[in-house]
Amino acid sequence: MGDPRRQRSKVATPSHPWEKTRIQEELQSVGEYGLRNKWELWKHKTQLSRFRETVRRLRGLAAEEGKRQLKDIVARLIRMGLLTQGDHTFDDILNLSIKDFLDRRLQTQVYKMGLAKTMSQARQFIVHHHIAIDGQIMNSPSYLILGKDEGKIAFAAWSPYANKEHPIYQMMTGAAAGQGPQAATEGRPDKRLPARPRKGGRAPKTEGAEGETEGEPEKEAEDLPDKDSEK
Repeated sequence: MGDPRRQRSKVATPSHPWEKTRIQEELQSVGEYGLRNKWELWKHKTQLSRFRETVRRLRGLAAEEGKRQLKDIVARLIRMGLLTQGDHTFDDILNLSIKDFLDRRLQTQVYKMGLAKTMSQARQFIVHHHIAIDGQIMNSPSYLILGKDEGKIAFAAWSPYANKEHPIYQMMTGAAAGQGPQAATEGRPDKRLPARPRKGGRAPKTEGAEGETEGEPEKEAEDLPDKDSEK
């Protein structure tokens, strides 16, 4: 059988768990980008730190060798959509921030394209297999969109939200056109049910045609049992 392979952690956790400034920044990023927990944030921070570590190491190599390996890293970052086409230096890679990675997440792209009203809804659509990239379903919210996949994110073919007659589709297209989420709901009949009476309470009163209130009639005093007669 052989020795089992030792699994290495793919995420580097903070060295000090109680840093007020770092904790506040992480909580802000988690809320802004709709992350499930800080583990997803640390995952992208680890990716960024490894790129920076590699670039710092390349600075110590010979000029020709360093430029050759830098060219490969730049090409990879361009494919990931983190850098634009053109010549880049070591500083361009070192200046990348965690927000650059978070903006490339599938969850963020779905929200920015107007396919979801909130980050939480975008995550729900992805996990429930409603989102596809170039026709292929992707159910990982943390997937980093490649440069070649930009503009190819849409609802999956089987998803009911891909139907133009679906209320969700109309609401999203209305919001994308600047009409707001309520624009697609205008003109529809109000299908809300009447309020149910609370347990042990009276039915809600409604105004009749003549302005009278209709509801549960009050019991008259003569219908109540007489306490003296019971004795």
